Amino acid sequence: MSLPAARADEGIARALLRAQPQRFAGQPLTATMFASVRARAHATLALAFALLALAALLTALIGDAPLSRHLSSRFWVAGQRSLLKWLTDAGLYAGYACFIALLVLGWWRRQRLWFEVARVWLAAQLIGGLLVVRVLKMWIAHPRPDTGAGDAPLQWLGLTWNAAYNSFPSGHSADIATSAFCLCLLLARPWQRAWVLGFAALIGLTRILLAKHWASDVLAGSAVGLTVSALIAGFWLRRLATGDAPA
Repeated sequence: MSLPAARADEGIARALLRAQPQRFAGQPLTATMFASVRARAHATLALAFALLALAALLTALIGDAPLSRHLSSRFWVAGQRSLLKWLTDAGLYAGYACFIALLVLGWWRRQRLWFEVARVWLAAQLIGGLLVVRVLKMWIAHPRPDTGAGDAPLQWLGLTWNAAYNSFPSGHSADIATSAFCLCLLLARPWQRAWVLGFAALIGLTRILLAKHWASDVLAGSAVGLTVSALIAGFWLRRLATGDAPA
């Protein structure tokens, strides 16, 4: 790394540290706490990307359009659309509510890790879910399954503001993957993290069942959410750690 780049990186880190609320001045993230969070992050990413790889392999073998249409045309889906619509939104908003609560409670009860993980979640939602996903949606302009645009997965039409052509990647999947990853940073038991990731996968599946997204949209959105969250968490929490944590 060049000297100017190194100085710029150091300046960003110092600015972030100076931005830390004085309320937590006497409660730094210890090296032990940082190591625990890092281990949970690695375990979560390993499981999540293993599941994504299996799902991507299945999608490649069957085909994006055939698999997506097969799932959305199941005989029981039509009778359960109201439940699926409720679930796809309730799961998303539950994640929002959880981290807003963690942000408030972390501040009020002086729980530094809760507060910082909630801030990681907020930054990841803004950068990954709002910026990266929205730009990709408008730039790629992939038709949704319910647009009736023929073999839609083969159509990449260019920049558009039309929501019917904002299928790739799935914003719901990116948001729920971000919430799931950040929540897993606070969960010590592997079965708890597995349950959270399974719930996130269920929300992604509802997007396919409702014919709002192709399987590839859900996989890509999940990958964006996980990747952006992991990068922000690694940078942010690493700079806050003390003792023998990485500098």
